[in-house]
Amino acid sequence: MNTFKYLGLAVLVGGLLISALLWWPSLHPKGPLNTPYAFVYKGGNGDFYWFDLTNSSRKVKGTLHQLDVVEEDSSIQETKYPLTGKKTEEGYEFKLDFKGKTEKVDVEFSGENLLIKEKQGKYERLYRAVDRREFDQEIKDFQDEAKEADYNEEQYFNQHADSFFSELDRTFGYLYSEKEEPFQLLLTIDEWTREGDVSGSLLMRTRKSDHNKPYTETRYEAVRITDGSMLQLYTTVDGKKTKLTGHFHGDASQFELSFWETDRPLIFHAVTEEEFKTKEKAFKNSSE
Repeated sequence: MNTFKYLGLAVLVGGLLISALLWWPSLHPKGPLNTPYAFVYKGGNGDFYWFDLTNSSRKVKGTLHQLDVVEEDSSIQETKYPLTGKKTEEGYEFKLDFKGKTEKVDVEFSGENLLIKEKQGKYERLYRAVDRREFDQEIKDFQDEAKEADYNEEQYFNQHADSFFSELDRTFGYLYSEKEEPFQLLLTIDEWTREGDVSGSLLMRTRKSDHNKPYTETRYEAVRITDGSMLQLYTTVDGKKTKLTGHFHGDASQFELSFWETDRPLIFHAVTEEEFKTKEKAFKNSSE
């Protein structure tokens, strides 16, 4: 995560803490919903919820807040769901505008904590009552976990990229050669950058029925990108720009790639120069 992302996280969390100061003004009467600073719940998938509630007489107003990490840029996103509620014999009933739907839940106290029960009995969630200090720590922990998750992801990507491009650099080429096919293909990577740009050529040999010329050879220049997983190449076939798409199978030893002569992707295997010459000779002999 770069400096700007960290700054964005800090600004967001700072804004959350400042806004939190306004939740429980001293004018609110003390009651079971007003006494704790917040009621918090952390989901198993890393998202984080808390209730902002005010209770007067038998009516409840407030907001359910949700924090989660946006995977695309590892930023923290807050979503707010307004709610109203009323007192019941067992506790309270909350009505929320949740993700475009109106949802009602039953609310009971478990000590100081709130037990949220979905009407159809699908789930129960215990929201812990916390004071200001505990709430600040919960927010900080969430921020730290988001940073750590992004760091681990970035570290894994860098290690994978180092290994992948090192292997790619040692590879002579990628061969597709099957006995039943009338063609043989060799993709060679001539240049690549750490950013994923690649350029190379695709050599295609095709068997012919002409005994005087049992096969033809055509070389297609190919350029595009790879990130160590996906692979995109562009070349020109019969005067038309043609896109080939595919992906590597975990490392740089093989990949599958679409091909204009077939309706299915073909699997290319990394070969040494000696291995290629052996396959090349066998193809030429079988064509004569």
